[in-house]
Amino acid sequence: MFERAIFSPGIQSLLKVEWKLTLATPLCVRAKRTFKWNSSGNKSRNTSIDYNWNKTTGDGNNIFDLHFDLVIKNGELIPFYSVPASSIRGTLRTWTIQHFVKRSDWNLANLEKKDDRDIPRLKSIIESEDAGFSLITNLFGISIDPDDSLDFAHASCIRFQTRPFSNGDFRPNIAGHLAENNVYGPDNAAFQIKERSPIDRITQGSKDGGLHTYLEFSPGQSFDVIIDIVNPKKEYLGLISLWEREINDGEILFGALKSNSRGQFKITRKSHRFFSSSADNNISIRSIKSEYADIMNILWETYSLDCSDFISDLTSLFK
Repeated sequence: MFERAIFSPGIQSLLKVEWKLTLATPLCVRAKRTFKWNSSGNKSRNTSIDYNWNKTTGDGNNIFDLHFDLVIKNGELIPFYSVPASSIRGTLRTWTIQHFVKRSDWNLANLEKKDDRDIPRLKSIIESEDAGFSLITNLFGISIDPDDSLDFAHASCIRFQTRPFSNGDFRPNIAGHLAENNVYGPDNAAFQIKERSPIDRITQGSKDGGLHTYLEFSPGQSFDVIIDIVNPKKEYLGLISLWEREINDGEILFGALKSNSRGQFKITRKSHRFFSSSADNNISIRSIKSEYADIMNILWETYSLDCSDFISDLTSLFK
């Protein structure tokens, strides 16, 4: 059922999910930024290179950088590599659309600006209370251009946050090269330099001018993801459990170059905490009361739970 005013009763409960994600394969999350590196035009091994993260212009070859953020420390801007929360959110949202929304309606769930020809179909979906479409719009929200005949835009009730890599090695893995005169940039993540040449679909050979160099995060390192859901429903907890299973099974991949087996994670640590203003909440009565060192523990009752106990609540929507 589509909810037109999901926050009208106020904020009554909060689900906080925390994952520690460990890279099982390399991860490619590119930034728009490129910088220069020199290899003297020699493709052979054991050549000297000049790898300078601060050099964005001048002589040298372009290399695609990884996503990074900036933090102010002691009056200076310090860069650090990270995985953007939008990448995690977008991947999980797309997976959910592809598995719970009819294929013919995927574009309606994805597009922010609807064509006039989409309006009748959108109205029909809302009026029919389509379970999959309602799940997506209620959880992730929906944003469309204002329309007098179609008033059902609302905000998301789920928020994603990521923390920086915490166990990196600042030296990149530069296969076959002697690292000299290098400025490596952010030192909180291990990464490696890769070269890739796309295939021409016609000739089945290397695409002319397609050879490029890029960075990717090395496997074995970890970062944290925090998911907050306001006023969660039981089916949302079941969906969280499905995400966890599919991530561990390698069915949900993140970042770019997924077709090359990039972006596979393992959830090496997880916690599910539920905070509620009422002990009679339909999630509270199926959880174990506990305490955590969290400000929410002071405000509301705190419970621990296992989201896998709620998968049946999700599947029952589609019977």
